[in-house]
Amino acid sequence: MTTLRDYVDKKVAVISCDGRFIVGILFGFDQAINIILKDCEERIISEDRSIKKVQLDHIEILRGDDIVLIGEFDTNFEDQFESGMKTDPIKPLVH
Repeated sequence: MTTLRDYVDKKVAVISCDGRFIVGILFGFDQAINIILKDCEERIISEDRSIKKVQLDHIEILRGDDIVLIGEFDTNFEDQFESGMKTDPIKPLVH
């Protein structure tokens, strides 16, 4: 089984409860799964379904209770797509 410790210093994708999609290097975490990401970029999906990459000039700290998913990010997979890739926006999680 993979643990968060296995992802430290690796590029990960994070989806938050409010639908944000952030890619960055996992710098650290704690027992509540609060995480720190560095070298981040947010993937913003617009109304026309296009994906815009926005470089974040700061570290990103996300609370564990605001995280839906954390997974290793496969850069080889992303390179297979053209920059004109389209997808549906991620909707916020409703409890």
